[in-house]
Amino acid sequence: MNLLTDGPAGARPALILAHGAGAPMDSPFMQEIAALIAAASVRVVRFEFPYMAARRTGNRRPPDREEILRRTWIEVIEALGVSPAWSSAGSPWADGSPVWSPTR
Repeated sequence: MNLLTDGPAGARPALILAHGAGAPMDSPFMQEIAALIAAASVRVVRFEFPYMAARRTGNRRPPDREEILRRTWIEVIEALGVSPAWSSAGSPWADGSPVWSPTR
């Protein structure tokens, strides 16, 4: 799994920032948002869901099913060892519903 990190290493709080359906984790928008948040001494970690990562090799496909999206979120959270973690995503969770919590 490829991660991009901005801000101080090991800083608490940490924000895990996911892309939306149309742009990758290193899009100009994502880069700018990550830099602005990191300037406030927040560690920002960006990642890509499998369907977006596949686009880097020319394999365009629609967004993954919710099961895969959720599993990917959990893998990132566990890999970072940050609990609790804030998470922010565009679609499909644009309503702000939690992606993961210790009790879920």
